[in-house]
Amino acid sequence: GFAFDNIISVIELNTQEFDNPDSKIELFPNPSTEYIQLFNLIKTENYKIYNIIGDEIMRGAISNEEIIDIRFFTNGLYFLKFENGNTIKFIKK
Repeated sequence: GFAFDNIISVIELNTQEFDNPDSKIELFPNPSTEYIQLFNLIKTENYKIYNIIGDEIMRGAISNEEIIDIRFFTNGLYFLKFENGNTIKFIKK
């Protein structure tokens, strides 16, 4: 089965963070209409994106300050889950 471990609660509308020993990972903008961008990644991270019902809709690897194109996502809540189990919520509007 599929489980969302370590889901981070929404702290601010425009930035989502989780603690990392070396830095704080930030996702911006949130909510977004076209893309999301991650800041303060210390290495390339593998990720998967899931919709609200748990379907995997995208996967890949991302490095610091790279973007993920979400223009073709339907509006709603999504989960960006890293290979290490950390998950960031974001909204496509």
